[in-house]
Amino acid sequence: MRTTLAPLLPLLAPVIAFAQAPQQGPITQGPSPSPLFWYWVVLLAVAALVFAWAAVRISRKRRGPPTGPGTGTSGRGPRTPRTV
Repeated sequence: MRTTLAPLLPLLAPVIAFAQAPQQGPITQGPSPSPLFWYWVVLLAVAALVFAWAAVRISRKRRGPPTGPGTGTSGRGPRTPRTV
């Protein structure tokens, strides 16, 4: 069985080489968030708030089940399958 992922395997060579490289020693200093990190945190928080606001706004506009063909609310009743 042939796979379509085989041509992508050479792209993993740098990752494997980095994983096999000798360690340079323990890290003595912890990570410190940069101002760019806080920019992304605020950006994600604003995006989540906008998404929640839009979802609530859309849900308030829609009342009841959807209408249209095949839903049984167009006045003809539910659709029946065709006979052969």
